[in-house]
Amino acid sequence: MLPNLSTDRYLTLVTAENEALLKTASARMHEQVAAAKTIGEKIITQSGDYIDRRIHTALDQNLQQAVAALEPLLAEIRTAERAIAENAAAARMAQRLTVIVAAVATVTAIAAFTGLAVVAM
Repeated sequence: MLPNLSTDRYLTLVTAENEALLKTASARMHEQVAAAKTIGEKIITQSGDYIDRRIHTALDQNLQQAVAALEPLLAEIRTAERAIAENAAAARMAQRLTVIVAAVATVTAIAAFTGLAVVAM
C-alpha cells in the first residue's frame, strides 16, 4: 500500500532513493572494476614472471645440453691438433733427414769420384 503522499511527492522520493542506490551501485562497481584491474595486472605480471622463469630454465637446460654435446667434439679437435703438431714435427724431421741423406750422398759421391780419380792416377 502506498503511503498517504501525493503521487508527485512519492515519485520524487522513489526517484531520489533510486538515484542514491544507483550512485552506491556505481561506486561499488568502480571499486570492483579497479580491484579486478589490480588483480588482473598482478596475474599478468606473475604469469609473465613465471613464463620468463620457465623460458630461462629451458634455455639454460638447452645450453647445458649443447655444451655437453660439444665437449666430445672439442676433445676430438684437441686430439687432432696434437696429431697435426706431431705430424708437422715429423715432417720437419723428415726434411732434415732428407737434407742429411742428400749431403751424405753428395759427400759419398765426391769421395767415390775422388777415390776413382786417385785410383786412375
